[in-house]
Amino acid sequence: MNFKKKIVVSFGTRPEIIKLAPLINILKRKKYNFKLVYSGQHYSKNMSDVFLKKFKINNLNYDLKLGKKNTSKKFINIFFIKFQKILKKEKPDFLIVQGDTNTCLASALAAYKLNKLNELNTKIVHVEAGLRSYDANMPEEINRIIVDHVSDYLFAPTLIQKKILVNEGINKKIKVVGNTIVDSLKKRKFKKLTKKFFLLTVHRYENVSNKKRLNKILKIMGTVADLFKMNVIFPCHPNTQNKIKKYKIKINSKIKISNPIDYDKFLILLKNSQITFSDSGGLQEEACILKKHLITFRNNTERPETLKINSNFLSMLDEEKIIKRINKIFNNKIFWNNSPYGNNVSNKILKFIRYN
Repeated sequence: MNFKKKIVVSFGTRPEIIKLAPLINILKRKKYNFKLVYSGQHYSKNMSDVFLKKFKINNLNYDLKLGKKNTSKKFINIFFIKFQKILKKEKPDFLIVQGDTNTCLASALAAYKLNKLNELNTKIVHVEAGLRSYDANMPEEINRIIVDHVSDYLFAPTLIQKKILVNEGINKKIKVVGNTIVDSLKKRKFKKLTKKFFLLTVHRYENVSNKKRLNKILKIMGTVADLFKMNVIFPCHPNTQNKIKKYKIKINSKIKISNPIDYDKFLILLKNSQITFSDSGGLQEEACILKKHLITFRNNTERPETLKINSNFLSMLDEEKIIKRINKIFNNKIFWNNSPYGNNVSNKILKFIRYN
């Protein structure tokens, strides 16, 4: 590989690990000149170490471990300062960030600031650009808008996101490539489970920090479990578990709560679930790709392509509409043919960087 320019990849959460792993492994395999910076935004072993090991990301150049005991605002400020020092030392030609996390935001802003001060000449590369929920109450929405507007190369999953970027007046290099999650899921084989079950995940701030919303979600799931006579498997984020205890929410006995599980095990559950219920963003893509029905506990989504092809349904926390949707699914009235998320996405991104 005759590409001597330096690349820094900055990440710090479980979703970033999953989505950047295929790209990082190509960098390793083809011997690019690159450095990995892990912020530690997700600091628990179940949320970080297990996933780093699983995806064979064992050569972190900087492991900052900043997430523990730091609020979101404090984390951004500390990482912003520390990451500037790393950038000044490494002087990368390209900085790759992914998604809409606080790590993504602080990384992009640090590079942007140093570029403006002429202390750096780094191209900021945003993987998964152009996503919009149009809900300013979501911290991720603000993050992704800012990162898109300071980035130099923007890799959009579909034409929908490209149009959004163009309509916002972003005239930088925009490329529609698909989503790197495709590269993580391809060629996977899944064990078949015999028992029928629903799958549930809940972790978003707007759901977990609101006692009324979290209670309503779990009440709906209890009703659904009873009505369709099926258990609900609920791998539960530590913060969600804490909030359930704090709010003293009563849980239907059919809802089986566990700690977060290994990604492979989770994908097996997803692939075997009758229907999955979640407030996750990334899971909207994974379920779509794996041909699994998803009901999303949100009022909006930054992935409208999943609604367009009918793989996803926004619940609005409306129990009646949810039950109606489930009945349609069980009566085979809802289906889709293909995923909109492309293939060989990581290769496309690195090829574009290499020749532009």
